[in-house]
Amino acid sequence: MPREHESSKSDPGPFKYAWILFAIVGYGAMGFSVYSLVSNTALWIRAESTEGTIQGWEYIEQVGRTPRRANVSRAKANVVSYETADGTEVVFVTEFGSASVIYDEGETVTVLYDPDDPEGAKILGFVSLYLGPLILLLFGAVFWGVSVLAKAFAS
Repeated sequence: MPREHESSKSDPGPFKYAWILFAIVGYGAMGFSVYSLVSNTALWIRAESTEGTIQGWEYIEQVGRTPRRANVSRAKANVVSYETADGTEVVFVTEFGSASVIYDEGETVTVLYDPDDPEGAKILGFVSLYLGPLILLLFGAVFWGVSVLAKAFAS
């Protein structure tokens, strides 16, 4: 009876260890997400709170990449002014933006700020504190799940 040749077995090729890359990306995204969630929650607990006013908006550039080219889009980020406990007026631009304005000009919002870093202030709200980290957590969980499936099929 002739022996089966080694090359007739299915060879996964370069994708045999692809699950490792997915796991690294997944764990990295989930780790950074948890760090951001804890950091924002700590800011919420220890920060000073005050009322701020939306002064308008400013364009910020957001870069996205596709396999063929880089896409640069412009988003509207809110410009917020507030006064610290010692009377210093601070103006900052939010870290996030969207195609449409989230807050109206002149609207009053609650601002959280660290007295040691008043420019690092954030608007107290779900979008500014938790939406980004939660999306990143979901992204990381998907990559981690793909790595588990890939590992199961690679075995």
